[in-house]
Amino acid sequence: MRALALGLALVAACSRARREAPPPAPPPSPITAAAVGQAGQVTDGRFETADGAFTIAVPPGWGVVVGHEGEALVLTLSSPTTGLRLRVLRVPGGDDAPRALPGCRWTFQDAGPYDE
Repeated sequence: MRALALGLALVAACSRARREAPPPAPPPSPITAAAVGQAGQVTDGRFETADGAFTIAVPPGWGVVVGHEGEALVLTLSSPTTGLRLRVLRVPGGDDAPRALPGCRWTFQDAGPYDE
């Protein structure tokens, strides 16, 4: 009898705990999640940063990934046919020297004539 009473008490406690738990939050709307905090947007085949400082045409059929506001990566464009990927980064300062990137070796080749 005592075991039966203990079992009923546990079942009642478990069912009450389930009723008191708040329902899970609904997933964010894809439209809201995509629009909030982006570094810019694509309109009529052109990407423009949120502040209007940079714009570039997006070739037809290319993949577009827009970065988040405040991050260095602003935009990634990728060609499905060639595999070419173009990344646009916003870096602070006026230094235009190549930036060190993991797995990237900066090289330069030119076969043209030079005059001194």
